[in-house]
Amino acid sequence: MGEAWQSIYPKPRIHTHARRRDGIIASAAQTATPVIGYLYIGLLVANLVAAFHQGLAEIGYVEGKNVAIEYGNCDLDAV
Repeated sequence: MGEAWQSIYPKPRIHTHARRRDGIIASAAQTATPVIGYLYIGLLVANLVAAFHQGLAEIGYVEGKNVAIEYGNCDLDAV
């Protein structure tokens, strides 16, 4: 599953270098941690979240290590 999923959704490129005005490439002192929004309706289902984390891990992302995930509930009753 990992290879097929990765061919559809390739790993995002995170730039760790910045080009200065004089043309010299400088390494960034800190890079921003990517943030993924996980939006769900109703209850948060544990096995779906586990599968989501597994898919992220297959392409090199681990929550709290190199990616942040923000969970949000989109309850239709609130609309």
